[in-house]
Amino acid sequence: MEVAKWMLSTGAATIVLVGRSLPTASVQVVIQDWNRAGSSVVIMQADIGEYNNCTRLLEQIKLIGLPRLRGIIHAAGVLSDAPLNKQSFESMTLALKPKVFGSWYLHQLTLDYQLNFFVLFSSLSGIFGLAGQSNHAASNEFLDALAHYRVSVGLPATTINWGTFR
Repeated sequence: MEVAKWMLSTGAATIVLVGRSLPTASVQVVIQDWNRAGSSVVIMQADIGEYNNCTRLLEQIKLIGLPRLRGIIHAAGVLSDAPLNKQSFESMTLALKPKVFGSWYLHQLTLDYQLNFFVLFSSLSGIFGLAGQSNHAASNEFLDALAHYRVSVGLPATTINWGTFR
């Protein structure tokens, strides 16, 4: 929501917010206020860790007549903390699905979109690692690698490695 607020304050006219679940009532009130003030903030529900959901999402954006998609800010993530020896296939997949699969699907499905930006919300866990977050660290390292790859082939991309260490 803070990124959407910032984007609107810097001139974005249309924003599509996508989540696995619908926004809370209080968030919906904020979005309604933005729309009443002249912005166009559209809510869509999709689990982008599923390929078919990504394709459907991009088709819906075209079908409802929104302006051309100009950029993506990928902020999806799920934490499933446990020591490495306690991680299961399911707990690894839970963390990998939204970040790794979601970012890859968005990358693949928008190759011909001429995006201005492709921002991936990563974490310092991918650089330094954090106890109990091997799956999260691996997911974030993938985002960093994907951004490097996109830039190497002339596509826009950057990662923001959120976090602090004390």
